[in-house]
Amino acid sequence: MNWLHECDETRYGWVIVLITVLLKLIFWPLTAASTRSMKRMQALAPEVKALKEKYKDDPQKFTSKQMELWKKNKVSPVSGCLPMLIQTPVFIGFFTMIRSAI
Repeated sequence: MNWLHECDETRYGWVIVLITVLLKLIFWPLTAASTRSMKRMQALAPEVKALKEKYKDDPQKFTSKQMELWKKNKVSPVSGCLPMLIQTPVFIGFFTMIRSAI
């Protein structure tokens, strides 16, 4: 960050904006994959709700049928959260860098 600031005499605010845009571009594939996964899960929500109504007295049976539904449609509830878990340490590091650079 200090290197960019010294390189072309850019103000720190614009350097922060530039680094933020670069990070968003780098993580765009992960964000897009997460969004696709969440949309697939939303599309299956009515079917999951129907399963919940059908097996409301048997939670184990509901869970097994829900897993079958997800496997059949190649959907994983973890795939929507995994990209965020990868990005979090990078953004924490970015915040730490901002605090120590200025």
